[in-house]
Amino acid sequence: MLLTGEEKLDAKATERLWSLLELGDPNAEVAIAYRVKERLRDFYRTSDPDEARKVLDELQRHCVKRAMPPEIQSSDGPSRAGSTTSATSTWPGCPTVRPKPSTT
Repeated sequence: MLLTGEEKLDAKATERLWSLLELGDPNAEVAIAYRVKERLRDFYRTSDPDEARKVLDELQRHCVKRAMPPEIQSSDGPSRAGSTTSATSTWPGCPTVRPKPSTT
């Protein structure tokens, strides 16, 4: 399901995907990566250069936020473990899965 474009998922499949992510993705890394993949697909489907730049700029700004998992963030900086801001809370379409507090 994660490889399928979101526009190809019917309502039942979409609900199942997010339900599975809530159960098996406690820190929302997979859900976030899925949303990043979908926005990157939006970029490649955009034929208007100005709109494409806007989509790419938004994606880049989003991916370097402190709340993003280290796998998504730029490799320029340290891991931002322990951030209190949810990366999913500010991006349309992201599930309401909230990362669990670290026990380490």
